Amino acid sequence: MVDDCVTDGERIATLLRAEIDGRETAGLDRLSVVAGEDREPSAPDDGPAVVDDDGRVLATLEPTSDGLVLGVRAGESTVQAHADDEFLKMDVTDEQVQVTVPTAAAVKRAVDLLVNVATER
Repeated sequence: MVDDCVTDGERIATLLRAEIDGRETAGLDRLSVVAGEDREPSAPDDGPAVVDDDGRVLATLEPTSDGLVLGVRAGESTVQAHADDEFLKMDVTDEQVQVTVPTAAAVKRAVDLLVNVATER
């Protein structure tokens, strides 16, 4: 039985990147996680890392001490249709929908969310 729960945002971001980069199926061939400095100079700086969808920012990544916050660039209804309240926490701000990935166990659900949102854009 696992007693430890990984909640460190940096570790969760690393797992998210590995999951996206490690699979080429189910829409993941379009997505990549790139650091801000690895993006094209003409792209706006949206923080340290973003989920790139064929040259467009799909989501920003903001690691925190208690999870990873995805700033998803899609409408609230689109994100809500794919967010699972039991594992992913959704909050709407003025400019974007924020989805919190609270644990490493929720990474696969976050990847599924990103793929579904990307296909509906």
